[in-house]
Amino acid sequence: MKKILNHIKSRLVYIAAGAAIGFASLIPEFLKPFEQPAETSGLREDFAKTALGRELLNFADNNKITISYGNGAMQDSTASGEYHHSSNHALVDSTLSMTDQIVCLAHELWHARQDIVYDYEGLEKETMMSPKDRWSLRQYLESDAAAFSCYFWADRMIALEQFWPFDTERIQDRDIALKLRREMESDGLTLDEYREIAFETCIASRDYYKERHLDLADDQMPALCDAAENHIHFNKAARQLRAAPDSAEFEILLRKMGGIIIDENAPTSLSDTAVVSSCEILNEYPFRTFDTTIPGTIPFYSIKPQKVTPPDEILAAQTAQYITYRAQILGPGR
Repeated sequence: MKKILNHIKSRLVYIAAGAAIGFASLIPEFLKPFEQPAETSGLREDFAKTALGRELLNFADNNKITISYGNGAMQDSTASGEYHHSSNHALVDSTLSMTDQIVCLAHELWHARQDIVYDYEGLEKETMMSPKDRWSLRQYLESDAAAFSCYFWADRMIALEQFWPFDTERIQDRDIALKLRREMESDGLTLDEYREIAFETCIASRDYYKERHLDLADDQMPALCDAAENHIHFNKAARQLRAAPDSAEFEILLRKMGGIIIDENAPTSLSDTAVVSSCEILNEYPFRTFDTTIPGTIPFYSIKPQKVTPPDEILAAQTAQYITYRAQILGPGR
């Protein structure tokens, strides 16, 4: 009898387990708890040592942004990290030092925030902005993420009482972070100081991205040409051109960047319209460079002088072609 009861008990346990598995398979994906990959548990644990780190991780979990190591999965083999809009994925290079992994993750999660708050990927796919606007948008997005990661680093050094980050290859970002930290520990960091120390420095010195973003600005031109001259996808192109933001809308979008708080309604270092007087000037921001002979125009511990060639001529040619095609599709004066 005892053997029979034990057999019945084991069968009931087996049936219950099977039922549980079967029931779990019936739960819709959107109702299942979000789980991050185990491979990045150490990175996330270290990242969560500060309040700002925990806030960013909560943002990632709430928006189901997967954090994983991207070795072999990144589109740019030379990149330290990437954020993929299509898969909601933040990737980090596992061969980096832990310090650089943490700073890189802050950078990529800020890109994720940009995507969710501004929907810039949707903006680029659903509209046909002028090459100059598209290039400027990309410059702002990259500089916004780079500057924020420097702020994150400064905040982390203060919170964890770290005097000097030795295990890093991000020398320019380290110098920006150290200068931000000095301001934060003295009389507090203002948004104007953050813009001058971090955002403007990042937008003036990312030469690699200046060239890369020129290609992105130009990649819609073949489709625009086909619509204007061969009437291929003509209606789609007309719809995308009409949906492109005008000058006022574009200025509002750019002014949402340059912030240090996750809340999308928080003021940023570009919110104040006194920063620049018009969208035309704001749109020229990415062309600015620093005169490194003037004290105070480069971060603490000095950055090598940058030799940036503003791509005015390339963008001017692209934009002139864009205006011509736009007029052919939408009509003169449009």
